[in-house]
Amino acid sequence: MNRCFKIIVFIYIGFTTCYAQVSDDYTKGKTDFLTGNYEASLKHLLKVKKDSKAESLNYFIAMDYFNLKKHTEAISFFNKELQYNKHNFNVYIKKAQSEKQLGKFTLAVKELNALIKIDSTYYLAYYEKGNINYDCKEFVQAIHNYNKALLIRANFEDAFYKIGFCYLQLKDTTQACNSWNKLEDPDDFEEYKLIEKICKHRTKNN
Repeated sequence: MNRCFKIIVFIYIGFTTCYAQVSDDYTKGKTDFLTGNYEASLKHLLKVKKDSKAESLNYFIAMDYFNLKKHTEAISFFNKELQYNKHNFNVYIKKAQSEKQLGKFTLAVKELNALIKIDSTYYLAYYEKGNINYDCKEFVQAIHNYNKALLIRANFEDAFYKIGFCYLQLKDTTQACNSWNKLEDPDDFEEYKLIEKICKHRTKNN
């Protein structure tokens, strides 16, 4: 076997081994992500990212960080994903949620407005704006944004649920219960027992 041929074989074996390792880490990373093992997923995917520079991994790495509540790191990779793919609408939503978790409400709203500019019919953008309003105790504006979401998706129960709590904060239990009564499956929601208690009490008093 001549020297050149040995070098070619060595390079090929090295490349094949490296590719197999990258492929293995990729598969394990995706599997761990889907089963909710985000720490393990992150470890594998960051290794693949380092070896291959794969831009398609930015979203999954960002979501690993997001689910681990490491929002600064998540935002960094959401930004990389948006440079690669500006039409992954869930990136805008999740990035805004991360900004909100860090208390950066203005940046979160800016992100959602950027999404609305791309697609004004994406109802979740208005819903998330409503959630930011709610956290900022801007209950009237929150109702306005939740209603915008409902204009696009009329059966969006999460919006009815949150509108009810806005009216409760505004001390209008009649409107709160009117909103909650539109829920087809109220027991699916975390505060179902509280809702039931409030509305039963209001009915008795009437």
